[in-house]
Amino acid sequence: MPEMTGNQYNSDMNGEESEPKENDRLSPEDSALNTSDVKIMDKNNSNSNTDNKKSRFEILENRFRRARSQLESNRNHRIILILAILIFVLLVTTIILSIKLSLRPQLISNPKCETSDCLKAATSVVSALNTTYDPCHNFWQFSCNGWTNKNAIPDNRGSWAVTDQIRDRIQHELRHYIDLIGQGVDEADPQFKVKRFYSSCLNVEDIEYNSISTIKYEIQEIGGWSLLSSWSYQSWDRTKVIERLHTKYGVNPYFKVSVGPDDLDPNQPFIIKIEPSGLGLPSKNYYYDSKYEKQTESYKNFMRELAKLFNAQSIQANQFAENMFNYEKRIAEVTPDLEEYEEPNNYLKKRYSIRELMSIAPSIKWLNLLQNYFPNSQLNEGTRVLVAFEPYLRNISNIISTTDNGAVNDYLMWRFTSTYAPYLSKAFRLIHNEFQQSMNGLESNKLRLAEERWEFCLRITSKFLGQALGSMFIKNKLPTRLDQSNGARSHVINYIKSSVLENINSFVWARSDEARDLINRKVRQLELLISQPNFVLKNDIEKYYNEFIVQNSFYQNILNGIHFNNRKNDILLKSRNSVSDYSWKLLPQDVDIAYEYAGNKLTIPAGFLQFPLYDTNLPVPMQFGSLGFHVAAHLLRAFDLTGLQYGMPDFRLSSEQKWRSPDGQQDFDNSLECLSKDLQYLSEKTQLMYPNLTLSQTYIDVGALELAFAAYKNYVSEKGEEGHLSGVYLNSEQLFYTSFAQSMCESVRPERALIKSEIQTTLPNELRVMTVLRHSSRFAQLFRCKDSSSMRAEQTCHLWG
Repeated sequence: MPEMTGNQYNSDMNGEESEPKENDRLSPEDSALNTSDVKIMDKNNSNSNTDNKKSRFEILENRFRRARSQLESNRNHRIILILAILIFVLLVTTIILSIKLSLRPQLISNPKCETSDCLKAATSVVSALNTTYDPCHNFWQFSCNGWTNKNAIPDNRGSWAVTDQIRDRIQHELRHYIDLIGQGVDEADPQFKVKRFYSSCLNVEDIEYNSISTIKYEIQEIGGWSLLSSWSYQSWDRTKVIERLHTKYGVNPYFKVSVGPDDLDPNQPFIIKIEPSGLGLPSKNYYYDSKYEKQTESYKNFMRELAKLFNAQSIQANQFAENMFNYEKRIAEVTPDLEEYEEPNNYLKKRYSIRELMSIAPSIKWLNLLQNYFPNSQLNEGTRVLVAFEPYLRNISNIISTTDNGAVNDYLMWRFTSTYAPYLSKAFRLIHNEFQQSMNGLESNKLRLAEERWEFCLRITSKFLGQALGSMFIKNKLPTRLDQSNGARSHVINYIKSSVLENINSFVWARSDEARDLINRKVRQLELLISQPNFVLKNDIEKYYNEFIVQNSFYQNILNGIHFNNRKNDILLKSRNSVSDYSWKLLPQDVDIAYEYAGNKLTIPAGFLQFPLYDTNLPVPMQFGSLGFHVAAHLLRAFDLTGLQYGMPDFRLSSEQKWRSPDGQQDFDNSLECLSKDLQYLSEKTQLMYPNLTLSQTYIDVGALELAFAAYKNYVSEKGEEGHLSGVYLNSEQLFYTSFAQSMCESVRPERALIKSEIQTTLPNELRVMTVLRHSSRFAQLFRCKDSSSMRAEQTCHLWG
């Protein structure tokens, strides 16, 4: 480019042409003057003015042409620069789009599924997604943010999840079935008993009128209460009151009595179990940790307000609350930590005869109490029971014996009245609900009930007539229920079991042939209980409830229900069949899955086999990503840190089984340490979980997702791939992982999340999804997540291959 003079620079910058000045310097090539020209001009003076004007005009013309050329050159450079920028932006956009489109590589090649079932599934998936989130940065938000935005937590709840939606839908369905029960139904029919029990609960007018006099009468019947000035310090019998509260009223002060599979003796399918109880707060930590100050103050307020309902003055009510809280704090001191429950070999060491039990905890008249619980089982001092945490019973017996009658009386009456508060008049229900609101992370509202009356009544009816309601739930849609259960078994559950068996050799912790043989046998001998017990579909359901007398009085129906449940446990004690229909851990309408270590049983009720968790017409990736994962996560509990203590061939507690070789044990310990560090990081970051409580299930979850994916691929290899969902920009394998996350979509209030962290052995759903996927290399490959992305753990922990 020619060098620009100062004037040229100024003219170009100002955008105007300046007039040439007399002293403008001309370059040689611009000047038309030379020496000869000067001589000619001197001789021809008459023509000099004309020639001079012509020469200056040519100079101006030349300079104008040069300036225009300069401007055109600059303009071209600007155009070139703008085009270069546009090309660069287009290139970057193309790269970004190619990355986005890489998440849906199969859409072009695979046919679409546009049946009504597929469109329903597609709508469910898309409505829950929020694709503005990068799946490699936060897969939970990618999968569930759409769901959480559309499903606000109800005002009276601390949390709201996909399973709560299903539960709510089932509740409305059951309510409809009860409404359809006519007047002409025979009184022996379980449906009649359901209708009468439910109706007695809805009769709030009768409850308001009778409840306070009824509860005072019951208190007097069991010896009185110091708050009512209706007892005698000298004659009051604490052991008799403890016995009555347990056997007649279903209240569990100090300890809990139940019937269940015998963990130590496979030849005795069911046995009496005694375990710690007696605290009104979720765990012992609430009594010591200042972060639960709000909840403990709410608990004390519940105590104060309840005492006032029995005419206590403010000073007396305050003293009562402080005394009761401090007394429960004494019980908390000897209560086992939740982590200790993961070591059954340490707390279920032996069966004790009732005679031995009387020696361990002499403050309780054990033989009288247990004979009143189970009058038909012919118990005697030689009958053996299973005691959890024998040192606890020794300590609790000492606490009882060293506490004066007045304090024990207050504690027992507090446990009685607080347990029955939800069944009494509105004044009792409101103070109970206010406490429950605090535990759910809700602001106190004395006028707000925790649930609508019909919901409460349905829940209590299910507590005592659950199998009758389950029978109605199954029978009213019998073909659909049977189709769902058969499909779940053949399409998903059997493939999950096969996946476990096929991948045993890859389990990091199972290196020896003996260990692999044990795993193989335990999986093959798994007892699967699916949908509902057989008797609910037969006339046996009427026989089952034959002894349950239902009256018009709601309070009396509660007592009758407790008596009925005790009689059913009495029957189980005499049963020789460990898979008795009466022993189902869950009801048909429950939205849950349960694994029982003793007996190696997996229960999957019909309530869990509901859309969107499962449907026979769901695309296969969704079936395995949701139901498949949850089945695997419960089945594999047979091999969690507790399940590995239950050996073969009879699934009893044993410390002699060799599940892990020395090399396998070292690898197992290393992998658990790896996972523990990741959980510790999450704990410090969120304050919403305890690594020691959640480690066992998280280790299982990592394997469950991998084995569910393997089962899905096995199914596809046999049956073929399906068409993709219309409008869902995910390939089938990505849909599997998305369905896994969406099966746990949930919103939780912060206060509720903190409270749950103290007691739950499973990670909160959001952390559960994120943690499991962070340790899945296959997930990272499918979504093309870089090593530095948030969805990649700093160190992947390998436990299952």
